[in-house]
Amino acid sequence: MSDNKQTAVLRKIVQDTYVVKTALFCYEQKSMDNVPEVSKRLLNTIQGQTLLEKLQTAWHGLQENVNMILDASTNKDEKNMVGFKQVLSFSITSNLFDV
Repeated sequence: MSDNKQTAVLRKIVQDTYVVKTALFCYEQKSMDNVPEVSKRLLNTIQGQTLLEKLQTAWHGLQENVNMILDASTNKDEKNMVGFKQVLSFSITSNLFDV
């Protein structure tokens, strides 16, 4: 069974938030010593050589997914994706003609 596209993006946002939070914690501590092994493996999968580069990469991924859920036109790969902007735009125009 596959997820709805909006659900998949929201799931990515939750995951990206955890990654950013972990990367920020490690960057502030200047070490990955005080994080669980699972978090270390996750951080090692992120592109970048330094903790700052990993944090920037994670932040960029989070921002892209937030943009996509707000306005699907920001992502050219997902043609059938509908963002909040598209839902609100459709609701407003359809309500104008319901009167």
